[in-house]
Amino acid sequence: MFSHLPTTMCVLAMLHSISAAPVQRVKRAVSGPVISSDFPDPSIIKVDTTWYAFGSQSAYDNKNIHVQVATSQDFATWTLQQNVDALPSLPGWAADDGQVWAPDINELVSAPNHIATKKNIC
Repeated sequence: MFSHLPTTMCVLAMLHSISAAPVQRVKRAVSGPVISSDFPDPSIIKVDTTWYAFGSQSAYDNKNIHVQVATSQDFATWTLQQNVDALPSLPGWAADDGQVWAPDINELVSAPNHIATKKNIC
């Protein structure tokens, strides 16, 4: 009945020693694409050789911009397009408080220069 007890105790001791080992935390270096302002909820698309990022309204920067726009040629170096609003006039379905968030961008092959919204797709 207790023939497996020594093996079980050995396994439990090993598991305890593994879980008691100190955890080493490694701080990550900043890498990859960076937009150096408040640019929440980005949606990114590449058109020809240019990357475009569209971000929600900022609580801190560019408060009067509904949908922020940033561009990049290499996906690593981004330029925030100052005073550019991808949705300058809010449509009727927008919230009464004027807040716009979480834009989503998709290329429409039949109309590549048209920015589609969920309202005019659905």
